[in-house]
Amino acid sequence: MIKYVQGDLFDYIKEFSDDPTITFIPHIVNTYGYWASGFVVAVEKFCPLAKQNYESLFIDHAFERGMPNETLLGNNQLVLVERNQCIVNMFAQLFGGNRPLRYDALAKCMATLGDRANEAVKDGHQVRIVAPKFGSLRAGGDWDFVEKLVEDCWISRGLDTTIIEYPHKQIVSRCQQCNQKAMPLFLMPNRQYFCRGCYSQR
Repeated sequence: MIKYVQGDLFDYIKEFSDDPTITFIPHIVNTYGYWASGFVVAVEKFCPLAKQNYESLFIDHAFERGMPNETLLGNNQLVLVERNQCIVNMFAQLFGGNRPLRYDALAKCMATLGDRANEAVKDGHQVRIVAPKFGSLRAGGDWDFVEKLVEDCWISRGLDTTIIEYPHKQIVSRCQQCNQKAMPLFLMPNRQYFCRGCYSQR
């Protein structure tokens, strides 16, 4: 069964800092090379290397930033924070349209992480997965469906899984193009906000 906890994810995992159990912290990143807004801001503060490795991937493999590098979809990038904590950058999101999230890519990322976690268990380690409520809000996905993926990819394998729901207030801004009030779902590198409709036309 999925455990749900309200609060700040990185405050929550502090209690596990001396725990030998391996903690995987998966979240979704886009394939455009933009480490822009949302949960990644907190990830960078907790583990600057997660952003550095993400950006290095585009440099080392000559991926063009700002372009839909779809070959990255479905891949995970694991970044070790400490000996028992690992950030998982899941490449499961494009950067525009009504639903930037790609369910097929997300399912592949989650299944691969499930395999990796099971390998650790077979090697004699205890494992937990602690994740934000990813895939909805900015990514445009349906949490009810993502929840089923969590059950299929992690819970069914016996992996201890906790989803942290951050009790934030919904931020409302104005689209830079149409000036209508909207959730700032698309934040460009210059910190301009666009609603879904205007961004999809760019």
